[in-house]
Amino acid sequence: MPSFLKRSKKYFNFLSHFYDLAFCFYLGPLYRKTINLIESESKDSLKNGIKFLDIACGTGLTLKRLAKKYRKSTFYGIDVSPGMLKVAKGRNKRRENVNLLLENAESLPFRNEFFDFIILSETLHHLENPDRIFEEMIRVLKKGGYFLLMEPRRIEFCEKPIMKKLIFWFDPSPRYYSFPDILDIFKKYKLSVVKNFYYNLNNFVLGKK
Repeated sequence: MPSFLKRSKKYFNFLSHFYDLAFCFYLGPLYRKTINLIESESKDSLKNGIKFLDIACGTGLTLKRLAKKYRKSTFYGIDVSPGMLKVAKGRNKRRENVNLLLENAESLPFRNEFFDFIILSETLHHLENPDRIFEEMIRVLKKGGYFLLMEPRRIEFCEKPIMKKLIFWFDPSPRYYSFPDILDIFKKYKLSVVKNFYYNLNNFVLGKK
């Protein structure tokens, strides 16, 4: 197992014990904004039944809120952290339309063009091999399917050496992206941008395959 992955697992396993409580004021509005954006594009489809994937689903809060409301849709969440997944499973144990898997997104266990909607939230900056994950995501996303990326905006002040050292204490693998960086990724993987905006220190970019 690469040292990068080991470090990330250790960090998120530790964080899983208090993640929701520690970041509730920051993440709460982001969860609501994420769900509102998903519904704005796919509410009717969700009601009728789609396949939805949350890559690096963390504690599974987004999946819970969507699965409770849209029972005809099937929701999948994957994460490399057993600790995070344990919390997510506890939160979604009564949801028959939620499937949670301990998997690395660099090799997704799904057939080609399986999903109608995929999200990647607050995760891109943690990834060692983002290209590999995007390749896999594109592979399992249906033609005409949606991909939503929510990612903290790169702030130049945080690039200073002293700030990098401070950030490392609570984020062992920070690689923050500017908005143009994100648009370049979407262009590279031939995702047409449907919506994009800045909210609560994060870039939201919704693309379509």
